[in-house]
Amino acid sequence: MIESFRIAMQAIASNKMRSLLTMLGIIIGIASVVAIVSIGNGTQASLEESFAELGTDSISLQIARNADLSPSEEFTMTDVEAIADRFEDEVTYVLPNISGQATIQADIDDAGVSVNGTIAEGDIINNLEMVSGRFLMDHEVDEYRNSIVIGDDLSEALFGEGQAVGQTIHLKRGNSTTGYLVVGVYEAQESVMGFTGYTIYAPYTTIEKVMNFNGKVPSITVKLQQDVDVNDFGARMIAFMEARKGNVGQSKYDTFSAESIMEMASEMLGLLTTVISAIAAISLLVGGIGVMNIMLVSVTERIREIGIRKALGAKRAAILQQFLIEAVVITLIGGIIGIALGAVMGNVAGNMLDMKASISLDAVLIATGFSMLIGIFFGLYPANRAAKLDPIEALRHE
Repeated sequence: MIESFRIAMQAIASNKMRSLLTMLGIIIGIASVVAIVSIGNGTQASLEESFAELGTDSISLQIARNADLSPSEEFTMTDVEAIADRFEDEVTYVLPNISGQATIQADIDDAGVSVNGTIAEGDIINNLEMVSGRFLMDHEVDEYRNSIVIGDDLSEALFGEGQAVGQTIHLKRGNSTTGYLVVGVYEAQESVMGFTGYTIYAPYTTIEKVMNFNGKVPSITVKLQQDVDVNDFGARMIAFMEARKGNVGQSKYDTFSAESIMEMASEMLGLLTTVISAIAAISLLVGGIGVMNIMLVSVTERIREIGIRKALGAKRAAILQQFLIEAVVITLIGGIIGIALGAVMGNVAGNMLDMKASISLDAVLIATGFSMLIGIFFGLYPANRAAKLDPIEALRHE
């Protein structure tokens, strides 16, 4: 085995350029797959981190897609209160989701903001960490105050290093412009893949009035107590609302949570990574065919050498082993180079996408093993052809 490996390395070293070109398909294929997998792993980690920040103990009740609702079947504040009363032993907070888009009257690059109506406990529900000032208070919600809490990203864009708390921000929606007092600044979190957007929190009562929701609530978010199963609670909340609205079994309501969204996103990401990796792996097959062609050329060039070895007593298995090892060494070296190149490509792409690409040990081992399998599969025919050569005919070869 060791002698066969030494001979294989000598053969590769004697034809460096040909060996490198032979490895090229393997290098490109392995590098592509490794880079894609590392980017996929990094994206998965970013997804999990982002959804963890949203909290896995919250669930929202919403109108099902394409549901045909009568006005009486839509959500109202009385429904919010009914959920809070019905499940008081299982919930911490129940929040009406009232939000909309507005434009900041200021000279900044991105003047669009998302305005979320919330309650005094909105910082807890949304897992916000305050940087300065405070969050909303009960009396501001009860009195329809024009108080807002902004992210530190928006604070920096508007006021630089200056103090945002106590400043007034003017928001325009349609033809109406309203001034809001900044009472607090929270630490804004980057969303998946590094894309951000300005989000402002204000009393839901104020937003409901300013944006003319007319008592309707688009969706309802519930923050659960510990040890309450999110999926089980969601099913019971839908059943409760259907019974309340008189549309049992009509599937007009649905729920979503950070956990369910993460599962769906992970499945889609996994499928996408698999499909792209499979496409990239086609180059591995092309590389394998290239290895087989070069090994056939090598067998033809070394027919006389094979004849001499057989005449000196070399067995068929030894010849087979020598050429098979040579093919495996070529693909293995190509695979190792491909893994290193793929890791670099993944990190570069990760930096561009503002995320940390990661390659697992499993991926490295699989890539290494796959490289060896390609060498065995595509090297078997040339090696077998060399092993079957008749020594007399081989010695006659010029």
